[in-house]
Amino acid sequence: SLLKFGKVTKRLESVVKLRDGDEIYPSLFDELLYEIPQVVDYQVTLSRADSKDNLTFIVESTQITNDIEQKIYEVLSSSPLIQRNVSLGRMTEPKLDLVGMGQLMRGGRAKKMIIDNR
Repeated sequence: SLLKFGKVTKRLESVVKLRDGDEIYPSLFDELLYEIPQVVDYQVTLSRADSKDNLTFIVESTQITNDIEQKIYEVLSSSPLIQRNVSLGRMTEPKLDLVGMGQLMRGGRAKKMIIDNR
């Protein structure tokens, strides 16, 4: 008899593997960032320097304030995947560039992709 596979829950073409084999999906960042009402859109880029993975976020917001920037850092840092990789020295702290409305022309909350520049 044939084996039945379970439902595919993540888009495989959008998965990015980190150096240690951890997989990250854009939906992880959707869940974190879109809980902040001022966040309109974002773009995430993965790069590598000095054998560490670097995540850089460009976040489009309705307001640009230190409070919103701090909240975004807190939310991103709360991710167990980011916490673990930073604490093990495999990843740097996420970098953030907060921009105003209309700076990112990506199509809103449509399918996101992580830009891998490694």
